Amino acid sequence: MSREDPLTFSVWDDILDNLALGNREDGCWVVGRSFFEYLRKRGKLAVPVVEFNLRQGKKPEEGIGLLLGWRILEQPDAPAWLRELYPLLRDAGEARLYGFYSQPSRDDMILWEGKLRRTAGADCVKIPPPGALSLGDISGRIRETPFECYLIRKNGIYYQSVLTK
Repeated sequence: MSREDPLTFSVWDDILDNLALGNREDGCWVVGRSFFEYLRKRGKLAVPVVEFNLRQGKKPEEGIGLLLGWRILEQPDAPAWLRELYPLLRDAGEARLYGFYSQPSRDDMILWEGKLRRTAGADCVKIPPPGALSLGDISGRIRETPFECYLIRKNGIYYQSVLTK
């Protein structure tokens, strides 16, 4: 597994703790090598986890039911990437995208700093990290895509956006 910072691993742990996959026989597709490796090795999920790369590799014949991605919306080509992803999702398929939120409350920052000190021994962590997005940035990027049904949730220092076909 590649080396990620303690803040990222802490958020991934939180995502994993709150990840409801249901009974998905087709598993879930994951964008991003490090996030994929983390979910596959540390996640111990009851469903298959498959790495997904839009530009190369295999694409599901029957469409994607669930796709998970980390910091996808921060990429400059995110709207174009989501437009290419849209036809690959099944009807009612979901893309759950996560990333750092740029405007966490003071209480959220204190909570996560304490969590990092306890779990990773990290003394100094920049919250939010560079590249974090505001809710306006997130919704603006999604609005440039064919996804008409989406939900954005702020979870302390990170966000979850659920895009449904």
